[in-house]
Amino acid sequence: MIKNRVSTRALSRAFSTSKSSFAPATPPQRPTFTTPQPTPAEYAKEDLSKPLPPTDLPIEDYASPLLHTASSIGTFFRYAVYTSVGVVVLTLGAFAGVHVWVEKVELAGAARDDDPHHWAEDLDGWSGAYRGGGTDPRLGLRARMAIRSAWIGQSWGGGIATSAVPTSAGAGAGGAMIGAPRSNAGREVGDAGWQMAEGYLVYAIDRATKRGISLSVNDPASNVCSVDRAALELEERLAGVRERIGGRYKLEEARAGWEKVYYALSSTSDAAGWIKRERLRATKKLGEISARIASLEPEGSSGRTFQNTKAEGWFLGGLLPALTEAVGSTEQLDTPSKSISPSASFFAFWSRSHPPSRPSSLPSYVRPELEKLGRLVDQAATIQTLDPATSRAILTALVSLETFLARTRNLAAAEAIQRSSLSLASSLHLSPAFSSEPDITTLKVDPSSKTQRVLPWSTPSWLSPTLGQLHLLTRTSLVATHLAEVSLAQRQPEPEAFLRLQGAINDCDVIISALESSPLLNSTTGLSRLLPSKTRRELEVAASSIVRDARLTGAMAARLTGYVHEAGCGSISKKKKRSAKQQLWCGGDASALAFYARAMELSGSSEGSAGKVVDDKGYSEAEAGFRRAQKALQEQEAKLVKT
Repeated sequence: MIKNRVSTRALSRAFSTSKSSFAPATPPQRPTFTTPQPTPAEYAKEDLSKPLPPTDLPIEDYASPLLHTASSIGTFFRYAVYTSVGVVVLTLGAFAGVHVWVEKVELAGAARDDDPHHWAEDLDGWSGAYRGGGTDPRLGLRARMAIRSAWIGQSWGGGIATSAVPTSAGAGAGGAMIGAPRSNAGREVGDAGWQMAEGYLVYAIDRATKRGISLSVNDPASNVCSVDRAALELEERLAGVRERIGGRYKLEEARAGWEKVYYALSSTSDAAGWIKRERLRATKKLGEISARIASLEPEGSSGRTFQNTKAEGWFLGGLLPALTEAVGSTEQLDTPSKSISPSASFFAFWSRSHPPSRPSSLPSYVRPELEKLGRLVDQAATIQTLDPATSRAILTALVSLETFLARTRNLAAAEAIQRSSLSLASSLHLSPAFSSEPDITTLKVDPSSKTQRVLPWSTPSWLSPTLGQLHLLTRTSLVATHLAEVSLAQRQPEPEAFLRLQGAINDCDVIISALESSPLLNSTTGLSRLLPSKTRRELEVAASSIVRDARLTGAMAARLTGYVHEAGCGSISKKKKRSAKQQLWCGGDASALAFYARAMELSGSSEGSAGKVVDDKGYSEAEAGFRRAQKALQEQEAKLVKT
């Protein structure tokens, strides 16, 4: 039994051994270590002042966020620097480009000694017109930049405002009739551009003075006093800007500036033609500004009388010496020197020195000095010795004087000066200096015929004398319109005034047709390439000014004619029956309607000018008259229908 148990165990052991020998071997396992979690009691027992071992500290990455933030800031800063540099470069480039454009294009001019008409003198000089345009390099960088900035402020920037003085190149060629009230004569225009231009010009003149550039230049070696043309142009531009700003204070400053210019021109011993013309322009501006200051005084006050007397003295102080020298009169005329106080009456000084020397054919209530001026103008018309540039300046000053006399209700003197001016302008048309072929007064331009439109302008040398004739024709039309207005105000026969007005309208039509079809204002003719750029610029400016004056003058003449027709042709009442002879020149409301329509057409723009109105005030007045005449005709038709 025992043996059986042993054998059974032996067999089981053997079997299990043999079975395990055939089973696959298990891989060895990696030993693991576990740290038992301490209990709160054990934590309390530890010393908290001891630092934890490195193995117990948390492991965090602080470098990656910092590097990312620094990289983002660096990228933003790099783009900001690139953008700032680009903006600065573009701004400086634009600034330099604008100044180069103004210097080379906008302020470009032409100093042409071979042109007897001197159209370049009509361009506003900004210290470098006498050199051919631009600014004078002697002034330095800062002063030249200030001058260009002044031009930009006056021409481009600062806002839009209505000037208190006409912007036309010809004095007295504004759209308002000479008898119209000037409500804005004393109003100050708050245009930021003009105020900026004034500040820049003051700075430029100050910088020029520090460099030794001033109006009067004394040469110790030759003991000769001359005028610096750069300083002269700057002073004239500053006075002009202040005149446009308006207001009593600015007008006084403008007059002081023109007096400074006049005294500098009078003190020089140089007898050049441009000095005489600039002196005449200075006296004309002084007379106009004094007249504007007089309009600020109460009606009938001693202040207004004093200012009007001063204005008349300035007009005479420029015209009498110029005409005396032109006609070679033996009568001596003293001109004011620098020692004369600007506040003194120049007219009183001149009248005390020159009593009337001979009786006059003019009415006795015309002042002796005006009688003398009329005689000198008649002599100048007889001998025809005036050069084109001087005659243009004299005619412009005469227009300003007769306009001033008419506005101060001195109608007899105004009429006398107007008739003498018409005689002078008519004689200048026949002088050799203004001769051109064909005669512009007989030129009829057909806009539909291209050959006929181009033929008269085919020779560039013909342009300057032709513009001279057109300028004379514009002055003649303007003075004729003023003379007709003064004649009607004195209740003289209406037919003569109507003939003058109709002639002025026809002459303005000829001027507008001739110039708007010329290569100066119409580039489609293909002849503008025949002229140099600088020469073309000065002639284009002159042509544009003449066309504008012709439009304003023609509109004024048509508006005045329409008004007289609407009012019943002066002494003929609408209620009275007109004779057959009277009906030939007095057409009533129907004729008034036609003339008002013509005035609206002339006051408005020409084709291709984007609807720009030349004379807003004149257009409004003509439109109001047109509506009145139209309404009157409709009422008459309604009455006829009822009857």
